[in-house]
Amino acid sequence: MSELDFASLRTSYRDLGLCKAKFPDFDSIRDIRDLLESKLQAILGSNEVRLATYHEFASDDEHEDVQWKMVQYFWSNELCMKIGQSQLELLNALIGPDLHIQRHPFFRIARPNRNEDNIGLHRDNYYGQSPFEVAFHVPFLDLDADSCLQFLPGSHLVSESAYETVPLDKSDWNKGSRKHEMGFPYAPKKLVGDLSAVKPLPVEFGEVVIFPPQIVHGQEVNRGQVTRFSVDFRVVNTFAPIVMRKDLTSRGYAPLSESAVASVAQQYLDNCSRNDASEKGYA
Repeated sequence: MSELDFASLRTSYRDLGLCKAKFPDFDSIRDIRDLLESKLQAILGSNEVRLATYHEFASDDEHEDVQWKMVQYFWSNELCMKIGQSQLELLNALIGPDLHIQRHPFFRIARPNRNEDNIGLHRDNYYGQSPFEVAFHVPFLDLDADSCLQFLPGSHLVSESAYETVPLDKSDWNKGSRKHEMGFPYAPKKLVGDLSAVKPLPVEFGEVVIFPPQIVHGQEVNRGQVTRFSVDFRVVNTFAPIVMRKDLTSRGYAPLSESAVASVAQQYLDNCSRNDASEKGYA
């Protein structure tokens, strides 16, 4: 067992709208980082490239294609599922034993001083996410105050009407495009107003930031010296009051873990006739 203080994590999530924790199984995250770096080297044809120095090797014309190949690699090898399975101690303690995890998470590459690599400050509920879903931000290298994401603590309890948004005049991607599939909203909204309380949240490799989708967060531009490689995925309790999609899209979920109670209940219902279940109010 790890030495994580789950009570403090729950309190931080409840009061601030976010918490930061060390993954209980560091080795699994390191192994995935190494796989990603090896894949990046293969794509660019250089053993010298590192995640942090990606921007020194890839041209602007190559960037979107490289990111798409990395995304496809992440999805096809089910690396998000591997992260979830290796970190169940943390996920079960915070959300519960019955979990589903996002099938196609958003794999991010944000180069230094490139506005087009980020979607700015936003709330994920603007794009259809439920407050019952839980977001996990996992960087694959250390991120300092200039290269990390920013958050507005406490905004997770503020109503949607409290923040003014304006549609961005134009985006360079359409619904269903590669960039849209990689996590860039096809109808982006810009938060306006006083966001001076937004704070950077530096993260070390091996740590994860956990937050509800309605908190104000994001990054306008990576002001650091390294390319930010990270993945953002969602986990939801199986019995949360949401429509659980199972398709192979960013909105689709796959089973991650199941409690003994849920397993026994489902097996019993499967063994009941449809009429028996209906009469008892189970179906």
